[in-house]
Amino acid sequence: MQIEAIYEHGLLRFTTPVKLRRDTVALLVEIPENELVLPSKASDETGPSVVKTRDRLNAILGHWRYVDASGCLNYKAIWHAHLEDKYIGSR
Repeated sequence: MQIEAIYEHGLLRFTTPVKLRRDTVALLVEIPENELVLPSKASDETGPSVVKTRDRLNAILGHWRYVDASGCLNYKAIWHAHLEDKYIGSR
């Protein structure tokens, strides 16, 4: 079930009343990327800054970002399948 909630000062508040069977429930929260402020790799005195898209992708790919061109086609297909599942859902 999907329900709208508002994040305000560290708390999630549902926009419509919800009664839950238990006091503790694990939730999956989707936050629009443009609402996030992420710390950069090199923190400076100005505080957290928005991390560049390339840095985020490198963090996700980890050691796979160093794969040579011969293996890229297979990894590219795997990556596209992952993105489709993440953002479009199960087929």
